[in-house]
Amino acid sequence: MKRIEKPSHSLVKKFTREYLFVSLIPVGIFFICMLTGVFFAQTYMADLIHQSTYELSEDARRQLEDIGQTIIQGKARDVAKQVDIFLKLNPDIDMQALQKSDEFKNIAMQQVGQNGSTCLYEAETGIMRIHPNTKLIDREMGFLAEKLPSWWAIFEPSRSGAEVSGFYDWFEPNGQIRKKYMAMTPVGTKLHGQTLMIAATTYIDEFSTRILAMQQKSKEISLRYQSFVTQQDLVIVSAMAVILGMTAIVVYLLGQRSARRFILPIVGLANTTKSFGEGKWEVDGDTALLARDDEIGGLAVSFNQMRLQLKQLFQELTSNLAELKSTQAAFNKRETHYRSLFDGLPLGLYRTTPDGRVLDANPMLVRMLGYPDKESFLAQRAEAMYLNSEERVKWKTIIESQDFGKPYEFQMRRYDGTAVWVENHSIAVRDGAG
Repeated sequence: MKRIEKPSHSLVKKFTREYLFVSLIPVGIFFICMLTGVFFAQTYMADLIHQSTYELSEDARRQLEDIGQTIIQGKARDVAKQVDIFLKLNPDIDMQALQKSDEFKNIAMQQVGQNGSTCLYEAETGIMRIHPNTKLIDREMGFLAEKLPSWWAIFEPSRSGAEVSGFYDWFEPNGQIRKKYMAMTPVGTKLHGQTLMIAATTYIDEFSTRILAMQQKSKEISLRYQSFVTQQDLVIVSAMAVILGMTAIVVYLLGQRSARRFILPIVGLANTTKSFGEGKWEVDGDTALLARDDEIGGLAVSFNQMRLQLKQLFQELTSNLAELKSTQAAFNKRETHYRSLFDGLPLGLYRTTPDGRVLDANPMLVRMLGYPDKESFLAQRAEAMYLNSEERVKWKTIIESQDFGKPYEFQMRRYDGTAVWVENHSIAVRDGAG
């Protein structure tokens, strides 16, 4: 369908035709009132946009940082469990051997977030033993108490062997101060009577970078709105200047009529902005204003477009936050489902590494082999489960040549030393190195 263009009726022409004999004084008052209304509307709307987007983004940032704290705490606990397993598998190892072991250092020093890391230190002495910064190794960390007082306030209570976490200020090389979050948790197994601690730390703002981008986008929208209103102000000022120059005689009643016609719509737009603070984005009674074909109508159309853009922005922010919460819930649900399936199957399931470390086992296998608990089962070497150690070598030869091993029958050793025949089904899970 061909679009029909409506003729434009400029305010300048209307004022020229209707108020040719209007005096300068009433028109000047009208001009001042209109500019005042537009100015207050612009200021109020700009403040509302800035305040509303800031509060919403701050709420999302706080929730993301709460999630970040949980991730950092979970990382510290996970590394502590891995160190605990390593120490149980190597009960006679000392600290010097641990510091020389690349395998152990890879366990104790793991990445946290984008720029953070875990480290290992002694609780009672406060001496750092494993750390990415080699200058800190074998040093008592009390020397940082004055330089980093907020960090020391978190670190010092952990020397009792208790789990501690909190925020502290980190000084960047350029002098900027950024917030970091640190979680410290004890390792279950002591090393020759000494309690070891795992600390995990990183910048907390790493978890809210998307919110910072949203805040920047909201600022851009606010600036575009202010630029738009400023342009509209210039149009109105220009129109009024022409009218003031052409007006010679005033008619008071016509002046009041013009005020009702041109000022009240602007005031109505300003009043409409108050409902935005309550989350009411739908505006009633603006059909006639939008249907106007002059500059006031253009301003109303632009105002309505701006309202729709703000509504969409708030919906996107709300949707992103809901999506984040949904993703976290789905992840927790999948993890719970996997653990429930693994622990609940009426078959013996276990996971080992090629070098013989037992990583996991379900309760059914622990009961089948007569072990008192899962921990005692995980503490042994994989080859110890075989009655004949050569069976382990044969099995490894088969599984290394193909990902899915055929059913393989052999005798396993129970906890009490007796033998039991089993049928073993195996599958190889390979990393990037094969």
